[in-house]
Amino acid sequence: MSHGKEMTLAKNYSTYRREIFLIVEWVQFWLASGEVERAIGWAQELMQQVRELSPLAREREDVARARILLAQKMPTEALLLLEALKVDTIIFLYMPQETQLLPALV
Repeated sequence: MSHGKEMTLAKNYSTYRREIFLIVEWVQFWLASGEVERAIGWAQELMQQVRELSPLAREREDVARARILLAQKMPTEALLLLEALKVDTIIFLYMPQETQLLPALV
């Protein structure tokens, strides 16, 4: 996908939709086409933003970040990220009431 098409999609899709439906595929494409630096730039930009509230959006972002870490030959960091994702998913799926109460307890 050309950079111009990506920019058009980025402008026409909400951030949420873009993260949910497109970013994982974009990262896969960037990595497969050798644009590792572009993928790394996206990951660095992501870490400077407020994270999405949607667990699905965060999950897809983290999977994309894990792929980038693997492309950088950082398997330990990728595994740590995926392990944290697994814990977050378990808590969200199996403890929804507790998840909603946690911010009030902190």
